[in-house]
Amino acid sequence: MHCGECGEKYVLNTKNGKSYHICKNRKYAYKQDFKCNNTIFRTEVLEEMAINKIKDILNNKDELIKDKYKAIEKPTTSDSDILQGRIIDIDKQIDKLMDLYQLDNIPIETISDRISKLDKEKKLIAKEIDKIEPVKDIDIDEILEILKDFDLVWDKLEAVEKRDITKALLGEKLYVTNKGI
Repeated sequence: MHCGECGEKYVLNTKNGKSYHICKNRKYAYKQDFKCNNTIFRTEVLEEMAINKIKDILNNKDELIKDKYKAIEKPTTSDSDILQGRIIDIDKQIDKLMDLYQLDNIPIETISDRISKLDKEKKLIAKEIDKIEPVKDIDIDEILEILKDFDLVWDKLEAVEKRDITKALLGEKLYVTNKGI
């Protein structure tokens, strides 16, 4: 979690058997010129805010999934496309080297060495392309079916599982402000 005021991390602190989260710039203000005034949250309160945020997202899950699905449907440059582009570039370089050889501008040894290096690079890229798994189609109805029972499952999850789900739904960087997450 990060502070929504200054961007610094929120850190866990324990005092008198109670745990709370505080902005690092507030906790260690004596070591610097800047002191953040963002709210100190008890761990339970912050966890409850995160749970409520997740439930808000899941209450609008149809819209969330449709937005994510639209983003997936948009044509993007995949790793495979980038690597294919590099192979095309290598082929063009080899063609240019062959043209230079025909013009007698560069010795054959230099051209052979360069073509050999390019050919090795091309073969490595081809192997990388073969390793790339194809993107699977996503069925919106299937995702909605899985998320339908989320409210029932949430209370039975371990803390670590809840944290992982929180990160997956809310992102790695959660920003905490005086108003909440």
